[in-house]
Amino acid sequence: MDEWLARFLMVVEAVGLVCATGITAYWMKLRHQRKMLAHQADVLAVKEDLEELRTATHARLAELEDRLDFSERLLAQRSSDPANDEHPTPV
Repeated sequence: MDEWLARFLMVVEAVGLVCATGITAYWMKLRHQRKMLAHQADVLAVKEDLEELRTATHARLAELEDRLDFSERLLAQRSSDPANDEHPTPV
């Protein structure tokens, strides 16, 4: 009977170790999923910031292109104006 009890306790111990390992693995999986959700929120915030910066950059670029076009038109008018030859533009 002592031999039977010893084998029974070994089986119970083995089952307990397997269960503990499974529970630990499941806990680690849940912890990883929570961390990933937190990181996803951070990633979404960064993506939103990036989109805002991209929109602002495009708006600023359009404004600078308009200013450049205006400057080019002014320079073209000055170079085509014959009265401008008397007074050269200082550099």
